[in-house]
Amino acid sequence: MDSIRDPYLSHIPPQNLEAEESILSTILLYNEELFKIDNLKPADFYRSSHGKIFEAITELADAGEAIDLVTVSNALKSKGQLEECGGGSYLAHLTDTVPISPNIAEYANIVKDKATLRETLNACAETIQECFEASEKSEVVINHLSGKLASIEDGNSSKTYCFVKDVLGDAIDEIEFRSQNKSMVSGLATGLHVLDAMTSGFQNSDLIIIAGRPSMGKTAIALNLMQNFCKNQICGAYYSLEMSKKQNTLRLISSESGVNSVRLRTGQVSRDEWICIADAAGSINDWPLIIDDSSSTHYRQIINRSHQLKKKFGIKWVVIDYLQLVRGDRARNDNRNNELGEISNAFKGLAKDLDVPVIVLSQLNREVEKRSPRIPRLSDLRDSGNIEQDADLVIALYRDEYYNTDEMNPNRRIADALILKARNGPTGVVRLQFHKETSTFRNLAEGYGDQSPF
Repeated sequence: MDSIRDPYLSHIPPQNLEAEESILSTILLYNEELFKIDNLKPADFYRSSHGKIFEAITELADAGEAIDLVTVSNALKSKGQLEECGGGSYLAHLTDTVPISPNIAEYANIVKDKATLRETLNACAETIQECFEASEKSEVVINHLSGKLASIEDGNSSKTYCFVKDVLGDAIDEIEFRSQNKSMVSGLATGLHVLDAMTSGFQNSDLIIIAGRPSMGKTAIALNLMQNFCKNQICGAYYSLEMSKKQNTLRLISSESGVNSVRLRTGQVSRDEWICIADAAGSINDWPLIIDDSSSTHYRQIINRSHQLKKKFGIKWVVIDYLQLVRGDRARNDNRNNELGEISNAFKGLAKDLDVPVIVLSQLNREVEKRSPRIPRLSDLRDSGNIEQDADLVIALYRDEYYNTDEMNPNRRIADALILKARNGPTGVVRLQFHKETSTFRNLAEGYGDQSPF
């Protein structure tokens, strides 16, 4: 028999440097893409410098810090690795090579697959060495190889699949919890009892749309929801693209203290009202509420910041005010409608990735104003991308008194929250009390507001 020749000595191990560069360049420009490839490790990169750059990136992300040329360069420099990674010029080169349409998950699959092939080669090489040494019986050598290959397969296979029996216990536990939970609220309680009864609270992984025409109370009800979450010490993030931190805080003080917001803005506050304001400020001071009032924010920035806040503070909800003010990638879309579709789809992905309810406020189109009565319909969202399809829950606000200012209007101080879509529950109308002076939604007293405009 001819002697065995190693066929691999003249071969370069499996690798794809282009895919490795594409991963790094994509993350440097679009930080939130990092969270789509949590199965990738620094050791999976063939070029060691790429692995070190990736490690620096993940360490920055874990610390909740921004990821860019400066921060990554500083991180590598502090570890004495910058020059061996090509210096600042190589990092700059990476940002110039970002793909036109980045698909980081696919690049990661390629890099992971090449790493798996290299691991397999190493396992086989070790087995070949064992065979030449002949110190073990063939059965033992084969078992060693089988164990190594099984370990490689387990470490690199996707964990997104499972047998239904593996999640059956969790499903039964949830049914048992709900049967014992007399409040019937399995998600985040809004504090609005009828709304909670119809929705079972706001559920994790759900994209929730609160829609309405201007002055219907979208921001007001969002702030009310956040008040209730925070009073229960449930931490969350509020992205306010329209109003400043101070404006939002003044509205929270008005709602919490019961002092007319106009009096707060003009400073015409009585001594008794100052006591109420001080009490409200003391309560608000303890709320785990994070406010970001960056204007004209790109949806990727919101996604990236939310991932960082989840890691750092364990946020349990996200509110975005409002959809039409969020920037997307207009250059890569035909029109604003397509751009909004990309944004709403990204926010649905954010809800699933963080496993929290993401509440997005949205304007309704002008079709509402062309009919009488001006009651919202689900179709009034159709100029807002794929929001109808992406949303799990759609709530539209309607205040009859805004259009009918007659003092005798039986629907004065009444707001209707129309549940236009509920993927896992009933649709219908929730009647609420609305105090315009403090921008506060409250539960409606029994028997009050029975004369619905519907």
